[in-house]
Amino acid sequence: MSKLFKNNFLTDIYGISDIIKSKDYELKDIDDISKQFTKSLGVETVSQNNKSINTIEKSVDSSIEVIDNTINTDNKSLDTSIGTIKHSSNTVEKTVVASTNDMVNKSIGVPPLQVLEALRKEIENCSKCRLSTSRTNIVFGDGNIFAKLLFIGEGPGADEDKAGLPFIGRAGQLLTKMIIAMGIKKEDVYIANIVKCRPPNNRNPFEDETAYCIPYLHKQIATINPDYIITLGSIATKYLLNTNEGISSLRGRWQSLTLNGVDKKYQVMPTFHPAYLLRSPNKKVYVWQDLQLVMKEMGLPVK
Repeated sequence: MSKLFKNNFLTDIYGISDIIKSKDYELKDIDDISKQFTKSLGVETVSQNNKSINTIEKSVDSSIEVIDNTINTDNKSLDTSIGTIKHSSNTVEKTVVASTNDMVNKSIGVPPLQVLEALRKEIENCSKCRLSTSRTNIVFGDGNIFAKLLFIGEGPGADEDKAGLPFIGRAGQLLTKMIIAMGIKKEDVYIANIVKCRPPNNRNPFEDETAYCIPYLHKQIATINPDYIITLGSIATKYLLNTNEGISSLRGRWQSLTLNGVDKKYQVMPTFHPAYLLRSPNKKVYVWQDLQLVMKEMGLPVK
């Protein structure tokens, strides 16, 4: 509208001025001319349009107010929804954490370290057999409690009894070399014995002594839950597998171990004891063959 008004504005003004200067009309006619001029300018229309605009503006204002109210209401609803979502999120998070904790507790029960520490204290107070009277320290076991591979020997020697750790003497040094030759670290495995106290003069443990002690070893195995076990020597193999078959015929052949209350069969590889290898170095080749079978089963590169 303003564009149209601008286009006709000068023409209409000059037309009125010429009429007045000509004096062909009386002043009373000027009023009629003015009305005509006003009409020609569309002033009435502008006035009507202004009324319409005012009406529209009121309608717009009303609409804006309605929109504002709606937005405010929606914002309140949104805030409420966000609050509900946050509350639900917290509830879900707590539920998930609780469920996860329940699952963990049901699947693994008490943490392995806690079980093993409780077992260690129990053995420290054990006096079930004669070996407890002559020990300096119990030799519980040592290594990674989440190990995939567990080594089991016969029993502690003098060095082990003094330190309270398994396989730290000459035989232990050879065992460490065997483990490294497999391509793994000693810290990655766990090492234990059939009996936890040193038999006098390093004699073989008696059957009653192993009968009292073997349940402790079973609990260690069940707690650590290795995939593979290597028994070192005839005594360890005999009492763990409950067999009278000799180590020379059992070595190099996979055996199976099942424990009461454990839904798993452990794979066991019998081999010669490191102390025997110190006396018979020519037997090392057989032990290396046995270790390679374990390496292949574990997915380690076989050299």
